[in-house]
Amino acid sequence: MNEYDKSWSQKLLTEINKMPISEPFRRPVDPVRDGAPDYFEKVKHPMDFETMKKKLANEEYITVQNFIDDINLICDNAILYNKADSIYGLICNDIAAEVQKFFYEKSD
Repeated sequence: MNEYDKSWSQKLLTEINKMPISEPFRRPVDPVRDGAPDYFEKVKHPMDFETMKKKLANEEYITVQNFIDDINLICDNAILYNKADSIYGLICNDIAAEVQKFFYEKSD
């Protein structure tokens, strides 16, 4: 990922983390703390914004699409575990809309 794309990705992550509704997705799920004892039985590829921040810092993303794929994974996991009409599913709709808007405004 080039410097422009990395900077853009960092800015997007910062903007998402400023959204109060993103709070449930900011750190890895803890089955005990979060009351989800069977989370890892249902969700095989967990992801969260803290992990994404670390991956970005460690230059683990090859492209912006890889980065966005992880945001989508967060939302897919939330919907898989909680259902699309749950509060978490609805929050993901808002996060996805923000990502789409941000991506639309990105210049190459």
